[in-house]
Amino acid sequence: MALGTVDLDPRFNYIIVYKHKDENTLNTWSLPKGSAELNLKLMMDNQNLEVVGVYKKLSNEETVDLLSKK
Repeated sequence: MALGTVDLDPRFNYIIVYKHKDENTLNTWSLPKGSAELNLKLMMDNQNLEVVGVYKKLSNEETVDLLSKK
């Protein structure tokens, strides 16, 4: 598997990581919430794509809270 398109736009809070089966590439796509929801549904219906993961950017406070929990 090769690395395809990497989109890590810091303006957006969601990143979809997906595999493009025909090209055998791993790709990322940064999106705002509404667009991420819509495009994720479309991507899941596309037989040529496999969604590997969806990630949400945490605020500094959320990150500290998460790391302080044991």
